Parts: sequence; structure tokens; C-alpha cells
Amino acid sequence: MEIKYFKDYELKQELQSIEQNKSYFEAHFMEKKLEFVVNYFEGNPVATLYFIDAKTEIATILEKNTKIEGRTIKFHLPKEQLEKSGAQEQVLFYSKDKEFQYAIKYWMDEFDQCVKEITLDAEGTMTYGQRFYFDTNNELRYSFEYDKNCRLFNCFDLIQGEPVRFDQLELSESEKEAYKTLN
Repeated sequence: MEIKYFKDYELKQELQSIEQNKSYFEAHFMEKKLEFVVNYFEGNPVATLYFIDAKTEIATILEKNTKIEGRTIKFHLPKEQLEKSGAQEQVLFYSKDKEFQYAIKYWMDEFDQCVKEITLDAEGTMTYGQRFYFDTNNELRYSFEYDKNCRLFNCFDLIQGEPVRFDQLELSESEKEAYKTLN
């Protein structure tokens, strides 16, 4: 198994040395395929993210690993292409005691940008949702947060770095209407 160190989960900026970094990501490759990533903060493992091909692998991985690195173990399921356009991804979260906690589903557009995500509890009930608005320059501009009933409760201007009132958004009326609920 080959191990490489990176600055973030994106695994784009490889680190030559981890001694100077309080947080880093340790990527484990088997025959050039990424198997899992351990997230370290201040030298301690906080989470392990496995990249798996099928949900059936989860039980095997949990059974084989007697020593879980960090407080959380995550499983990133393969991207599924949607019928119209875009794709969906899902990450499942388990405690260090190997108990399923919750899942997050992500919807990606045709540019592979996350446009929506929802959090589902252990019973599969939505507890939180977010939608993202990209401006005409394809920059992430607004984040919309929704409660468990799919009702909007917060808007955030990501360029300004602050909450914004819904009625003051720089969107057309039809765009505003589209973001009033999570749908």
C-alpha cells in the first residue's frame, strides 16, 4: 500500500512533509487506486473516509478493522448518473463504535458542481438540506438552508461572507420562487 499526504480532501496539493502541518490528509492507495483517506488534526486522526464500489463492502470493512482511526468513519459511495443530467453522490457516516449515524446525499450538475445536499438521519428521515446558487460567471454565490420540512430558514451570500435577507437577493423573481423550498 502506498501512502501520500495532502493538504485537503480534494487531494490536489501533495505535502512533502507533515511535520509543519497541524491538519493533513493521509491517502492510502492500493495499486494506484485510492482506497481511503485519514483526516488528521493536530496530529490526531479525526475521521477515515473509504471510497467503496458498493454498500455491501461496508460490513466487510467494519468487520476487518478492529482499530478505527478517528471519531468518525465515512463511506463514499460511487457517483450515480441521473437520467436527465448531472449525478448523485452519497456519504454514509458511522461512529467509531461502528454504528450507522447518518447519510448526506449530494446532487451534482452537468459541470460536476454540488447544487443540492440533504442530511438523512439513521432512519432515513431528512433533517437538514442545502441548495447552492451559481451566478452567470459559474461562481458559487448563495447558499440556502432548509429545515426538516424543506422550508427555507437561512440565506448566505458566499461572496460577501455574510447572511442575506431573502428579499434582498440579487435574483430574478422566478429564481427566488425556485429557491423558496428544497425541491
